[in-house]
Amino acid sequence: MSRPAEPLDPLLPVQLVGRCGDWGRILCANGWSAWVDGRLLVSVPHGPPESGQPLARTADPGR
Repeated sequence: MSRPAEPLDPLLPVQLVGRCGDWGRILCANGWSAWVDGRLLVSVPHGPPESGQPLARTADPGR
């Protein structure tokens, strides 16, 4: 396939559960799973904040 079948939200939390070469198998926060280009995944140090918590400043995980 030359293009994605269904685009994912770029801010959707995912967990990498497997690899095969450059491909990564992910489990999405919405319950879906998919094979994606693993080279494009970005690791973040912490999960998203829980709802109902006060807002706080955090460091940019991309830096």
